[in-house]
Amino acid sequence: MISARIHNEDYTENSNDPHTVVKALVNASELNSYPYAFMRNNILFLAIPENAYVMWTSPTVYEWIQYMTNTYPNTTTIILSHQAIEDTTLADSGTHGYRGKQDMDWWASLFRNNTQIKMWIHGHNHWADWYQANESSGLTIPVHDFGHEMAFSSPYTQTDWANRNEEDRIVIYTLSPTGVTTRAWENNGAGGSWVTGYDHTWNVSTTFDASAQDWYSFPVFLQDGETQLTDMKGCM
Repeated sequence: MISARIHNEDYTENSNDPHTVVKALVNASELNSYPYAFMRNNILFLAIPENAYVMWTSPTVYEWIQYMTNTYPNTTTIILSHQAIEDTTLADSGTHGYRGKQDMDWWASLFRNNTQIKMWIHGHNHWADWYQANESSGLTIPVHDFGHEMAFSSPYTQTDWANRNEEDRIVIYTLSPTGVTTRAWENNGAGGSWVTGYDHTWNVSTTFDASAQDWYSFPVFLQDGETQLTDMKGCM
């Protein structure tokens, strides 16, 4: 999955350091921040590594996402990302669309080809928001067809910015075989209670199974002479 993108790299520098090859491989494959996945109650979660304002996805992450979705084509999938999908979140200041993924053609194609991807949960914009549709809004760029209904969720961030958010609230997502619901919990110091403000119910069929085995997955580079292996799964 990775070797095709790194075959021109020179790993001879500091050859006495046994970790040189691994470090060079990590840098060359753009996996300085690792993606990871976990299966919980037969729902697949894919977490995309992103830093700050980077709105383009690296080629290696493309490959990883495609590998995981191809491996689990019939498992309900939820993607976790710092960035939003463009035109699936509130307008910034009410007049301009908030910046999100700029490689929209790729992501829209992925959604169309993988109907098991049901939900995208993101941060970055400090809005508590919920968008549900089978296409983007077209607010800032041409409409992109997702091929099936999806939900795009931006929960409370715990970090206030421009008085946009309740800092003391978190969103609880509840999944079942028949849908997804969300509610907001306000910590309120040592106490805590459910509060209104992020109540959503989405009736959608999922692969939720409380008796299914859970696991987590992340790339692991194993140095074995000239061979670099990637182990994609571990027990949980």
